[in-house]
Amino acid sequence: MAAERLGLPCAARPSGCLAAQASKPVQMVAMGPFRRRKQRHLVLGRRGERVAAAVLRELGMDILARNVSAGRDEIDIVARHESTLCFVEVKTRRKQGFYSPAKAVGREKQRHIIRAGKKYLHKLGDPRLVVRYDVVEIIMPGLFPRVVHVWPGAFTGSFNRRY
Repeated sequence: MAAERLGLPCAARPSGCLAAQASKPVQMVAMGPFRRRKQRHLVLGRRGERVAAAVLRELGMDILARNVSAGRDEIDIVARHESTLCFVEVKTRRKQGFYSPAKAVGREKQRHIIRAGKKYLHKLGDPRLVVRYDVVEIIMPGLFPRVVHVWPGAFTGSFNRRY
């Protein structure tokens, strides 16, 4: 126990302390502000994905799957619009900054989404479907979204590589 390692006598240990009452050492988990901040961020992202799914349904898309994992990569929403399979990335922010949330989907993030999309198509067994990569950006300062933009065909599934 910590008090014993510090060489404190039994009387110096606080009576309400778990380490003073337990026969085995108790592992304490720090619940600092970083953990809370991460959880708030994840909650905002989930709320944004729900709003995006609702907006896409209103636009006539069928939501096939949400939060599809393909190894290290993830697709937020897989939808179908007429005969096109859409892989949708959702970006949610609390307030509008200097640039739009869609700008956060850079080349590296696009590569991850494309790789996850190819894995998803491979699992379907029919990789000859027409595919589109969309981005939905949401500004949600409170409980309700203030701005929702849908960017169909925000990027393509191929890159011109420079060597």
